[in-house]
Amino acid sequence: MSCRYAAVLFDLDGTITDSQEGIIKCVQFALQSLGIEEKDVSRLKSFIGPPLWDTFQLLYHLSDQKIDEAVDKYRQRFRVTGIYENRLYDGIQPLLEHLKKQGVKLAIASTKPLVFVEEVLRYFGIAPLFDAVCGTALDKADSDKSPLIRDALFKLNVPADRAVMIGDRRYDMEGACSVGVPSIGVLYGYGSKDELLLAGAGQLAQSVTELKELLCPCASR
Repeated sequence: MSCRYAAVLFDLDGTITDSQEGIIKCVQFALQSLGIEEKDVSRLKSFIGPPLWDTFQLLYHLSDQKIDEAVDKYRQRFRVTGIYENRLYDGIQPLLEHLKKQGVKLAIASTKPLVFVEEVLRYFGIAPLFDAVCGTALDKADSDKSPLIRDALFKLNVPADRAVMIGDRRYDMEGACSVGVPSIGVLYGYGSKDELLLAGAGQLAQSVTELKELLCPCASR
């Protein structure tokens, strides 16, 4: 096998898919329902990755009731339109296919609701490439990714030190560290170099090409 790991766990948003358009438009829709006009896209990028509840509270200091209303409005648009305002990062599908051919087990570990994760994978035709898909319940608002990573390892039947977690935000790195899984932070997503390193990223990849080189060093020779 030319790959370093027996299993590779991926985050979804900002790692496999560029979901910025759909997420931002759905957040704007939700905020407008509360009488808030937000046009600062850089500010809204903070919603890509963390649970919605956390970011609505952090940026807009909404009450629990208003946050629930905002999340409901967000999902009203997301499940019909926003989920498809999305694209695979260039090179991601070939990377997944290469890993699969090498006998590597693949999983998704995302704090996005499982029903949405499964639909995104189906929409892009990559669902068959994954051996395990781990997401959250629709009413779950926990940013701790470690239970999802543990669940993925259990389903794959792979020990922590033979797997690697790939993600673009600190939640991915922190979750991996807490479970004892090596991690690679991707800089083509929505987290910064400082964010990823401070959260414990073992390695960084500037691009999907660099990610492939880190995972399968023999493949580029």
